[in-house]
Amino acid sequence: MTFVIHVSRDVSVPLGIEPGDSVVLGRDSTQCQFVVRDISVSRRHCRLSVIGDRAQVEDLGSTNGTLVNGQRIETEQLSPGDVVEIGQCRIELL
Repeated sequence: MTFVIHVSRDVSVPLGIEPGDSVVLGRDSTQCQFVVRDISVSRRHCRLSVIGDRAQVEDLGSTNGTLVNGQRIETEQLSPGDVVEIGQCRIELL
C-alpha cells in the first residue's frame, strides 16, 4: 500500500508498505523507520501497518496524540483518502 507523507507544505514523500510489514514514525532515528523532525511529535509516535489488504495506524502512547480525519485515535483501520496527522505532519493513504 502506498502512503504519502506530507512533511511540510512543500515536501511530500511516498512510502510503500508491503502486507505484513509496519513502519514506526517519530522523532528518534534509533527507534523509528521514518523520522519526523517536529517537536510536537513523540520519539515513537505511531505505527503504520498493512495486514492483508487493510491498512492500520496505532498511536504508541504519544503525548500529543494521533488523529485520523481530525479524530484522536488509539488504533484505527484506514481507507483510501484517510488522513493521519502527527504534529504538523499529514499522512494520506492512497
